[in-house]
Amino acid sequence: MRTLQSKVNQMAAQSENAAIKALAEEFKDNAIPVVAVENLEESAKTSDIVITMTTAQKAFFKKEWLMPNATLVQMGPTDVEGDCITDAAQIYVDNWYQIIGSGDGSVAQLHKAGKIKKEDATELRYVVAGMAEGRKSDDTLVTYCSLGLGAMDIIIAYQLYKNAKAKGLGTVLNLWDAPLYI
Repeated sequence: MRTLQSKVNQMAAQSENAAIKALAEEFKDNAIPVVAVENLEESAKTSDIVITMTTAQKAFFKKEWLMPNATLVQMGPTDVEGDCITDAAQIYVDNWYQIIGSGDGSVAQLHKAGKIKKEDATELRYVVAGMAEGRKSDDTLVTYCSLGLGAMDIIIAYQLYKNAKAKGLGTVLNLWDAPLYI
């Protein structure tokens, strides 16, 4: 059994590397320890699950950095190179039409180039509902490309609001004295 740990890498200025180390220190007693790493490639090569979450404008993450049986979660639209997606045994997305309409995102680019089509990907909602399979083999690469769904953000925010209100938490803010459109 492998030890679980969260590895955090910052590909930026030295001051931001200090922030990553501070984050790791803050969560040192967490059930899953956070470990600051200097080398993204070496870290990925030893990780079962890799999650990218950047504002990168150009793909930087390479397939050869992944273990053959890794799970790759791309949270930013352009974090991973195309073969991280096309070479995956299974590809999952939030919503097919949203992700191919995302302009310059990796999946949208692959679709425009004819390298991926709707039948190649499974929307995560079908897996959650039991209408499609999740991981089929422990020996293959699985990639999930997510842009997030605005509706989910609203649902989560509303639930947080209800929970806070029920517990008497939070501060009521007066955003305007006279709403213009109400």
